[in-house]
Amino acid sequence: MSNVKVDIKLRPIRFVFLVKPNDKKNILKIFQINTFLWGGKFNPIIPFFKQVPKWWSKHDHLKYNAQQIINDYLDFFEPDFIVEAEKGLADNIDFDKDRILSLDNMLHKDEYRSLDEYGLNVNDLYIHLYEKKYQFERRHKVDIVNVISKEKSLKNFISCTFGSFPEDEDFSYLEKNYIDIFEPASIELDAKSLLELYSSQYFAPIDIGHTRIDINFFEKMPEPRLFIFDLEETKDLIDFWNLRIIYREVIAIPKQWIKELSPFCKEFILKHHRPSPWQPDYMLNSTTMFSRSISDDEAKNIYSQYIQIDTLGANHIQLWYPNIKLERSNQIHGLRRPILTYQQDSKEVNLLNEEDSRISFDILAPDFSEKYGNKVRWANVINIEDWSSENKITTVFPTNYRNPIFPKFGIFNKHLLSTTEGLIIFPEYKDNNEHWRLENGTVAINQWLKEYDISAIVSDAGKATQQIIETIGGVTQVWSIVNKNIIKTLDEMARTPLTRSFQVNKFENMINKDIKKQKWILPRSEYLASQKIVELGLEVKCSKCDSWSWYTLKELDYSLTCSRCLKKFDFPITKPSKSEYSRWSYRVIGPFAIPDYARGGYATALTIHFFERSLDNARKLKMTWSAGQELTLKSGEKAEADFILWTQKQEILELNKTTNIVFGEAKSFAQDAFKDSDIEKMKLLAETFPNSILVFATMKDHEEFSKDEINRLRKFAEWGRRYNTKNYERRAHIMILTGLELFIEDYAGFSSVWKNKGGKHQELISAYTVNNLNNLEILAELTQQVYLDMPSY
Repeated sequence: MSNVKVDIKLRPIRFVFLVKPNDKKNILKIFQINTFLWGGKFNPIIPFFKQVPKWWSKHDHLKYNAQQIINDYLDFFEPDFIVEAEKGLADNIDFDKDRILSLDNMLHKDEYRSLDEYGLNVNDLYIHLYEKKYQFERRHKVDIVNVISKEKSLKNFISCTFGSFPEDEDFSYLEKNYIDIFEPASIELDAKSLLELYSSQYFAPIDIGHTRIDINFFEKMPEPRLFIFDLEETKDLIDFWNLRIIYREVIAIPKQWIKELSPFCKEFILKHHRPSPWQPDYMLNSTTMFSRSISDDEAKNIYSQYIQIDTLGANHIQLWYPNIKLERSNQIHGLRRPILTYQQDSKEVNLLNEEDSRISFDILAPDFSEKYGNKVRWANVINIEDWSSENKITTVFPTNYRNPIFPKFGIFNKHLLSTTEGLIIFPEYKDNNEHWRLENGTVAINQWLKEYDISAIVSDAGKATQQIIETIGGVTQVWSIVNKNIIKTLDEMARTPLTRSFQVNKFENMINKDIKKQKWILPRSEYLASQKIVELGLEVKCSKCDSWSWYTLKELDYSLTCSRCLKKFDFPITKPSKSEYSRWSYRVIGPFAIPDYARGGYATALTIHFFERSLDNARKLKMTWSAGQELTLKSGEKAEADFILWTQKQEILELNKTTNIVFGEAKSFAQDAFKDSDIEKMKLLAETFPNSILVFATMKDHEEFSKDEINRLRKFAEWGRRYNTKNYERRAHIMILTGLELFIEDYAGFSSVWKNKGGKHQELISAYTVNNLNNLEILAELTQQVYLDMPSY
């Protein structure tokens, strides 16, 4: 029985707006649209250009590729929808065409929504806040403002920083309701009023739109920022807009008003120069950033003349704009997008058996929204946890927010967006629920392969691996055979003629040899018996032909049939305890009775277990697995994988990492195990699924690798290190695992085993933190350096 937990979160839809950085008219329109969209302040804006302009990077713009910049922004923010400022901007972007919208799809021209509009209008929120809060006399007045200006040059800045409403008569109801409900102070913007606003606690239209939304920023150390920019440059406003999404506190300082705002800037720096509450010896500081349009010389001059203070250690200047891209490694100071949550709930479901793996749960909807409206108004984020040790239910899925071909759940077989945040759905109505059927790893992975026109069947070796894992009780329980001596003993028993058995004393001595006794568990031999890896029976000597036969407890009788001569003989009832006539024995059964190391099933099971249990912080690595697949690709070419994994590093209270697709080839103890044919099959998979992890695992030690074997693997790893020119990703990450990794005891860990190994293992592992060692791309790199003698990438 599986215990499944379903976590549901409600958040606004995340739109990404694509616009040319000099398109002032549409940029203003985007700011205004996000003013009246629920959560609009956190919808990113991507500058579109075909060639990277010189201003993009003041130091080396030539190293950037225009298409890759857009892809980096998209992968970082993982939008639900793309909105084009003008038709055709997204034509060359690999993205679901049904989720590419125009600005007209976002424009709610009255208080009643039509079905072809997207997003939730804050007008519902305004009315809700009025009914719950603002219609009553308040003891403490809130500084709610409506910032305006007669100067056209300030319109974009005001709309970006404070929010503004379209001037078109069709949208007049929005500003009217805002003024009627909140009674804001009307502020005409200039340098003086901006200083007053920054010195107060104000709420503007852009802020009201995310009322009661919990915003989880991922700054390890809070670092407020001053952003110095040019009022007349819309590209600077786009950069400020995106910075404000990523960082908790960013203050926009126009360089045109720097003299008037200088006292505020200096006070801001001094205020945030203070000891850390977590580390009193460490000083927290603010950072002053300068926009791309301001040269380094001008920035340094502005800083020294108007911003710098005399306090030692308080002045921090940043002349470069951060590179907004998805950070695949575990850098502590890497950029993260925030997680928005308006409401959350969880449900626990007990699945009685694998055949009945259905779950149902209620969707979440904003309490202020109308029951009916336009189709796509908000999003639910779903995460599934399997709390059992059997690891059968699929809880990890390939990350694919762009073209969601998998998974499909629910009555209408709808696609879900699989993201680093979770599975995203867009409920159409309030008070609705979802009904999903979950699958095991093999079924899910085969359905996924089918979407790529790849047919797959479980191989004989794969069936053996599945039987091994299922018999033991799940991947977690494979720890009971994580010992080279145990594996060789079980294989020797499987190759024993006729009986496939060892006497009890011999079995116990061989299995328990060199295994540290743990007080909290049974001796390993007893544990294997309890897992039905071996079965207790009796070997009895035939009185007709003197050969031995093995009988289960149920088969024992006064008269027995010899398995060799097939004649009946009497059970030795007068001398049952004498070993020359009968002896209690254990016999390997089921998949463990298959010779040749269960057709390689042991090596595969141990490798899957390595990812499940042996990595440092392995519990943070969720996994879906399937064993032994024979694949026919769309081209008709044949490939094979001893196992396929979807692994995803889970982060506490953060976004998870992108799911890794892992294909594996597992061998037992053969000296020259990995042949050219194995590498060619894996190469086909790498070309079909770029940037995947390709694992070559064996139970033998590295010293037993042949020279030819190492040369083949090194050549393939060098091929994998090159970039795929289509998507600017590595072709593949090649990982080598040996007996050292596969036979890590459950109480040990990957890093400690490598440290204890000494030499190059110890030297390399010492440079990494525990948190980095369940990053499979880093792990693959380390194994290449140790086992293939390759330089660091």
